Amino acid sequence: MLKVTGLIRRGSTYSLRRRVPSDLVKALGKSEVVIALHTSSHKVAAEAARLESVRLDRLWESHREALKRGEAIDPARKITDTELRRVVTGHFWQHERGVRALPDEDEIRDNIEHDIAGYQHRDPSAEAALLAQAKVIIREQELPIEVPAATVVGKLPQSFEPSNELVQFVDLIRRADVEHLKRSLDRMDGQHGDREHDPMFEGISAISKPPAVVEGITLGDAIKRFETDPMRARLGDTADAKYVVTFRTMKEVIGEERALASITRAECATVQEMFSALPSNVSKLKPYDHCKTTREIIALAAERKTDRLLSPGTVKVYTRTQAAFFNWAINKGLIAINPASGMAPKNAKKGKRRAYDIDQMNSVLASLPEWSEQGSLAGRYWLYIIAIFSGMRLSEIATLNVDDILPRYGSHFFRLWRRTSAT
Repeated sequence: MLKVTGLIRRGSTYSLRRRVPSDLVKALGKSEVVIALHTSSHKVAAEAARLESVRLDRLWESHREALKRGEAIDPARKITDTELRRVVTGHFWQHERGVRALPDEDEIRDNIEHDIAGYQHRDPSAEAALLAQAKVIIREQELPIEVPAATVVGKLPQSFEPSNELVQFVDLIRRADVEHLKRSLDRMDGQHGDREHDPMFEGISAISKPPAVVEGITLGDAIKRFETDPMRARLGDTADAKYVVTFRTMKEVIGEERALASITRAECATVQEMFSALPSNVSKLKPYDHCKTTREIIALAAERKTDRLLSPGTVKVYTRTQAAFFNWAINKGLIAINPASGMAPKNAKKGKRRAYDIDQMNSVLASLPEWSEQGSLAGRYWLYIIAIFSGMRLSEIATLNVDDILPRYGSHFFRLWRRTSAT
């Protein structure tokens, strides 16, 4: 029997135990890792252990590269949102390249529409097909995502709790399959099949470059792509002017060579703070003519102490512009999370009622049981509880149904519906 380093047996199943490299122990906060292989077969476990060992070596090498760039490491996260999207969009691109036009027959069209409905309504057979597809991709690309062990005839399936990464990966594959099916319908209608229905797949088609080209896209490259995006041409010079200060400050604070997906919220906050320290109409102030960088301008303004700084409203505009840029990057599939969302300062309007303080909030909470008649009037109780902890509007909460509370990625979310006007 061939011995595999680190392969151990715990009870009736096997696990892999590996020592963490000494240069990563402090960053990861542990000296070894133990990975359950979920099988009692030595042959299956040995093969799985070898794959896991290769995956760990690659993961640790990526951690070393991250530390060199000064980035923080999340030991609990095996693969990033951006990496998951990159894998799915790459798989979608390969699928589209091998597609053939289907004959426009009613039976084929009905089958496609049936498949789309199955994905959207999470039909059990569709879910099983998605999981099987996910397992193939994970195995082929050696992704660090744990999957359930293969079932053995005559034996009960082993218990398995899917990770957040696996749940998210399956959802992304669902979106890719639905996109592919909708484009198949477009091709049956005589179209080219390159029009996206989901913004995640914008610009990806059988004749496009592989989406992997954005893998290492930098802030500077993303800004260039944003500025030349033909979809923004109709916005005009006024909209573009708002981005001049924003992009100049971002490049200086964060760096043009910084990977777009690695930008943190703290860095976006630093950019926002620099907005607040800039003089108003600085281009018209001669003392600042010799300043070559934003930092030099801010330092001189702090020294002079007489120049009026940007108004809170202007700072708010630039802050929203920064967030809008990251939203654009999300829609292009370049990143998965907006690090600058919700950072715009709130304007305090004269005469506007102030928010409750903590003592007032506690008084409201304490009175809810009595006001809701000990829960018999559930709306009076839960309406304000949800409002306090979610920030949703009362009108949004009042229209929720039980079906609008959905489990996703290990948590629960509210599903809000966009109101459409009657025609």
